[in-house]
Amino acid sequence: MDINQAIVSLVIGDGCLYKAKGKGIRLNIKHSPSQYDYLEWKKKFLESYESVNSVKVYETVTKSANGKTFPQKTMALYQTRLLRPIHEQFYSQDKNKQIKNVIGCIDNPLSLAIWFMDDGGILRYRAKHKDGTHYFRKPPMKLCTQSFSYEENETILKHFENQFGFKGRIYKDKKYFYLYFDKENTIKIWEIIKTYVSQIESMKNKFDLCFHFYS
Repeated sequence: MDINQAIVSLVIGDGCLYKAKGKGIRLNIKHSPSQYDYLEWKKKFLESYESVNSVKVYETVTKSANGKTFPQKTMALYQTRLLRPIHEQFYSQDKNKQIKNVIGCIDNPLSLAIWFMDDGGILRYRAKHKDGTHYFRKPPMKLCTQSFSYEENETILKHFENQFGFKGRIYKDKKYFYLYFDKENTIKIWEIIKTYVSQIESMKNKFDLCFHFYS
């Protein structure tokens, strides 16, 4: 995929583009210690493009609402000429991500895998054997798309079906929407993304039940 698709793939989930004072447009991606290997994988992925000048990673600390602090690493790219057109497509006037202008960039297994590794996950359902011991059932998947409206989630599902051939449903937690994929469609997703998930140890842990049941 081209560099524009690559940046959209990195931003649509965990990443963000914003205007940094005096430095133009900046790409920022943060991960906690348990996913530092995933951040390093993203850095190498971005640096594989000749048009990318310099990707920096530095240590940061995030403070929660209750005052607790958490260590993180941040990957940053300052390259306004490259990032500005994507920023203009991606963000509305209220600075929220909008999907309609960029969803077409998620059109290949790698871009889909990044989105699911960023915002996806498996739902763990436990059951009990007759002897009282517990086991996990075959897991469905979800994709956390809470930053998008119901209509935007419909757009995402329609694109997934047209582009990749799997279907999902829109669910809602107390306040926000997310996407749910039953076991049949989870298997279809897994077949598309597993090559990339298997390259990163933290992602292998995140999707461990998929390796157990579907590989």
